[in-house]
Amino acid sequence: MKTVKIGTTYKLVPKKLYLYNSIKASIEQLASRPGFFQSCESWCELSSGDLNFRTDVYDGRLWRDWKDFVHIPGNLLLMLNIDWFRPYKHTAYSVGVLYVVVQNLPRTLRFKPENIIIVGTIPGPHEPKLTINTFLKPMIDELIELWKGTQIKAPNSTLGVRSVRVALACISSDIPATRKICGFYGFKARHGCSKCMKAFPTSVFSEATDYGGFDREMWPLRDMKTHYENALLAKNAVTKTARTAIESKVGLRYSELLRLPYFNIVRCHMIDPMHNLFLGTAKHVTTLWKGSGIMCESDFIKIQEKIDSVLVPARIGRLPGKIASAFSGFTAEQWMLWVIVEQWMLWVIVEQWMLWVIVEQWMLWVILEQWMLWVTVYSPFVLKNILPSEHYDMWCVFSRSCSLFCRPFINNEEIVKADELIIQFCKMFEDIFGRHAVTPNMHLHAHLRECIQDLGPVFSFWCFSFERYNGILESFQKNWHAPEVQLWKSLF
Repeated sequence: MKTVKIGTTYKLVPKKLYLYNSIKASIEQLASRPGFFQSCESWCELSSGDLNFRTDVYDGRLWRDWKDFVHIPGNLLLMLNIDWFRPYKHTAYSVGVLYVVVQNLPRTLRFKPENIIIVGTIPGPHEPKLTINTFLKPMIDELIELWKGTQIKAPNSTLGVRSVRVALACISSDIPATRKICGFYGFKARHGCSKCMKAFPTSVFSEATDYGGFDREMWPLRDMKTHYENALLAKNAVTKTARTAIESKVGLRYSELLRLPYFNIVRCHMIDPMHNLFLGTAKHVTTLWKGSGIMCESDFIKIQEKIDSVLVPARIGRLPGKIASAFSGFTAEQWMLWVIVEQWMLWVIVEQWMLWVIVEQWMLWVILEQWMLWVTVYSPFVLKNILPSEHYDMWCVFSRSCSLFCRPFINNEEIVKADELIIQFCKMFEDIFGRHAVTPNMHLHAHLRECIQDLGPVFSFWCFSFERYNGILESFQKNWHAPEVQLWKSLF
């Protein structure tokens, strides 16, 4: 609070405003639309029912663990995302947004803007440094009540009301946001991974942290019981010094999410493939190629000429003319298509009998962002004869792994194969560039397998839709005074 003089008196007013939107009221608004609950209950027909095959979140292990809950009409599972965006261009002002989606809805409806619930906006101009417990508290309070069960207005039901129970099933955000939500330490910490307790040593003061080594058998996994005990121990520490010592030792802080009696904070936070694969590793490798002189200005011009000469179906996104300027401004979809285009080209030119595979892949490419275009489609084709053989071979392994991970439907064998390929890529990268060049994203590649096994295809939980919603919010007209409040007025 701050003191403000109003007339002849002084009053305490908030320094910042946290604007909160009730989850219950939002569900009531969704329920007022014809067919909402029927759509939420259609998952029984959409699920493949095959334990070996995953078409959506309904076929994942997590949904099956909730089967007794979701089989009851009116029971809803939610996914939470938190992200920051800049409401103004050319400024460092950031506003955070808490998004919630109803996982019961079919994938064709789940991530549409009109079905995404904005729970709150975290005021700027800067992101909170460590945790966002202050902003999570009202949402957790409401989720606890919704877990017990409540009645909502439902004009389309026979009685005009509907009994519902609501639970938070999972979290999907980028790495920094996930750590602020869940209370995990960042990757600069010794135990910086949120999925396992692998130690990341720094041998010399100020030297880069060593994220190398991909022998997963040596990584003890985090477990919820130990996590909960350590978090309470840190919360109840008598002094700040004691709390910091506990947190540093175990690599976590207390999170408001631990108040939810059913929520497994270790298992149920997902690794977002969009940030992890495309905006993370793809950009990092390309930056190393540029910085080490493996790719020079003349190479970028050759690549651009190859891209311009390729004729692709209209349904497959094209890369913009930015490669000659060293990939400046690539979006996630472009990085995806950049990685796997060679496979598409070979299918068309050499193996036309595999056309059915292309048709299936089109379903994937239609809805992605530009970084992914580069990573999963274009790059292997145009990088051939430009990169040294060992670099090209390494990149093709990464490309094939991304192609499997990003399938709209995936079976257990493909998950295992994609996982083997991504670990092979990481080891090849480490051999070529050295352990000092390995990034936290590469370590997290080794945990993608569990996320897909739990939630199904990456389409079920990656953050493209939330990034698009950020773009919608950025486009709202606003002046330089309290942009959060102006956005709220535009939304509600």
